Amino acid sequence: MIGHLALPSGTGRRPAVLLGPEGPGLSDVERRRADALAELGYVALAFDLHGGRLLTDPDRIAAVGYGTGGAIGLELGRDGVNLRAIGTVNGLTTGRPGEAAHIRCPVWAGVGSEDPIMPAARRDAFTAEMQAAGVDGTKDDVYAV
Repeated sequence: MIGHLALPSGTGRRPAVLLGPEGPGLSDVERRRADALAELGYVALAFDLHGGRLLTDPDRIAAVGYGTGGAIGLELGRDGVNLRAIGTVNGLTTGRPGEAAHIRCPVWAGVGSEDPIMPAARRDAFTAEMQAAGVDGTKDDVYAV
């Protein structure tokens, strides 16, 4: 695993913390956080998801996923991450009021109309949230529920 390992002083067993980076990859911010945790007595590994590369092309990223993975894509959009598109299957979650207005890309969401895991009330709440926020796709059926 590529990352930054910060060790506390002293010997003996210590608790450990895995520290994940932001989406673009491991940066000095995470390295400093790992060092600060080591000063508090933790073994801290700030790990790198991208094998030592820093992603620097944020204008061409989409988020797609099934279930929880799709829900995470929606949360990224609600947090204002600059995505080109979001696609989710069975990941229809609703956010706090007003968060969907931060989504700046088209959203496609799919779920079976008879799917017992995704009740009609949940589908309706998701659709209402996206429409109220004016998310791309609402008027042109880009997302189909």
